[in-house]
Amino acid sequence: MTIVSNSSPIISLARIRRLDMMRSLLGRIAITPTVKLETLGQCPASDEAVHIREAFDSFFDIVEPQTKPHFSRSLDDGEKSVIALALELNASLVLLDDKKAIKEAREFKLAPVSTRDIVFEAEVRGIVSSANSIIKQLSDCGVFI
Repeated sequence: MTIVSNSSPIISLARIRRLDMMRSLLGRIAITPTVKLETLGQCPASDEAVHIREAFDSFFDIVEPQTKPHFSRSLDDGEKSVIALALELNASLVLLDDKKAIKEAREFKLAPVSTRDIVFEAEVRGIVSSANSIIKQLSDCGVFI
């Protein structure tokens, strides 16, 4: 199963030090160099950055997309690169939180999954005991999914 992620799910789960949920549920995850830069740039806390770098070294693959599809919506560079890479790799899932990006991914026949979806699936699989407690931890850190 090939999975490509945008920065928002990574940043959100890094804020509460729960990138392990991504690894347990999804295994290896592809990201683009743009997503890597966005992710590290949006995590000013040094312990968050360390958590993310450890995850990047452990279960993320950095892959540069080779194509630039035409998008019908205005998306940021990270979202564009993620959708392009997901199309190239024929990804099973694409991790996105932005509503416009999710709609765009669906138009390309991709299967978008949000941070919220990851959290609830982690509960279903017994990786976390309560999805609602994870969502509360996220909201306490200013992350609303």
